[in-house]
Amino acid sequence: MARGIVCSMIKRYINLLPEGQIFTTRDVLQFGMRAAVDKALQRLIFKDFIVRLARGVFVKEGSRRTIYSDLEIAHAKAAAFGRRILLAPIAVADPDSRNFGEPTCNQTFYIDGHTSSFKIGDRTITFKHSAPRKLRMTSTRSGEVARALWTLGHRVADDRLLPKANLLLRGDDRFEFRKNIRWMPAWLSDQIKFRIWDWHYDKRPRTPLCVAI
Repeated sequence: MARGIVCSMIKRYINLLPEGQIFTTRDVLQFGMRAAVDKALQRLIFKDFIVRLARGVFVKEGSRRTIYSDLEIAHAKAAAFGRRILLAPIAVADPDSRNFGEPTCNQTFYIDGHTSSFKIGDRTITFKHSAPRKLRMTSTRSGEVARALWTLGHRVADDRLLPKANLLLRGDDRFEFRKNIRWMPAWLSDQIKFRIWDWHYDKRPRTPLCVAI
């Protein structure tokens, strides 16, 4: 009887969600003990009321939306545990690769928690532990290049590689790259030979000032 009540409460909760919104097991633990919630979710899957996207991640059946990206599912999975992931795959960090700084296709994401993995169908999604500062870098081209250099480490990402990485950036990306200096380790930021003074903080119009260091 109690399991039936738990199942009814979970169904009511799901029906109130916006169409196509992902939810997790932890979102419905407020309605019962873990064993009862797991049984209720299994029953709802069997009755084709919900669809299991990954372990502990679901969506209501019958939604007009049928495709969810690995990133969306990974974000929901991490958020359920109060964690934050970088909303982009880890960039290629091979200095000899033509795709250096480009997002990888191996479904690996930085997270501000422990390294772990889970399955989406036949694909393995990996959460890789990251220093909080690395997550603070922008999820832009410049941020990916900076993270790729950081991943290589000081023995590989030397002052000969930095000019090569700089060629991958264009216009505003280079300016954004230097703004990420505040999050970089000293061994990396000290290799940047000049800094651009950010004139946006000054109301007086002027050209950027390049200062050699």
